[in-house]
Amino acid sequence: MESVRNAKKKKEKIMEFSFLVAQTESLADYQLIGNLMDKESANDLVNSFEEKLNDGITYFVFNLEEMSYLNSTGLNVLIGLLTKVRNSGGELIICSVPKKINQLLLITKLNTVFNVAISTNEAKNIIEKEINSNVSDN
Repeated sequence: MESVRNAKKKKEKIMEFSFLVAQTESLADYQLIGNLMDKESANDLVNSFEEKLNDGITYFVFNLEEMSYLNSTGLNVLIGLLTKVRNSGGELIICSVPKKINQLLLITKLNTVFNVAISTNEAKNIIEKEINSNVSDN
């Protein structure tokens, strides 16, 4: 019975959603961790994102490497954030997408909506080129 309890505790711990964020002058780099399956678990992420956007950050990288699971509600959260940043003239790039989540993006054709990069470095390079392009256009 003890191992069943431990397995349940481990499962509960895996099910949690969290994130880490690092910020530069023009970029917020998020590391998403765990399972994103409901709006309540994403409230802190949405609040953090909106705070950064209100502070003038318009470029975001979401590293999904540590994501275990993402359902339609989680996708809807990401689509909402993408829409907000694009309406503000910025961009959100997802990167390091696990195979299972990448299959979901392909099936839903959201891989054509999101800008998807292989790694955080590639995502940052894409953003750097876009920033430089916008500077040279002005």
